[in-house]
Amino acid sequence: MAKHDEWVTASEIGTYVYCEEAWRLTHGLRIPPGSVRALRRGTETHAAWQRVERLTAWLMRAALIAAGVALAGILLRVYLS
Repeated sequence: MAKHDEWVTASEIGTYVYCEEAWRLTHGLRIPPGSVRALRRGTETHAAWQRVERLTAWLMRAALIAAGVALAGILLRVYLS
């Protein structure tokens, strides 16, 4: 039977899903979060990455649409000639 300290809690899973580094520091290395400034900087870093990911996803969709329109134009030109 597993010992209680081998269990993974929902809080640990949530921490890991949000930030693997935060989980490694708090649960893996057992270093408590001590700096409010560092926590704020981490939150700001996550927010910046979320903005980058949203922009990247939007640009990828726009590129796929542009490629589709270009391909349709090429096919139409070939068909009409």
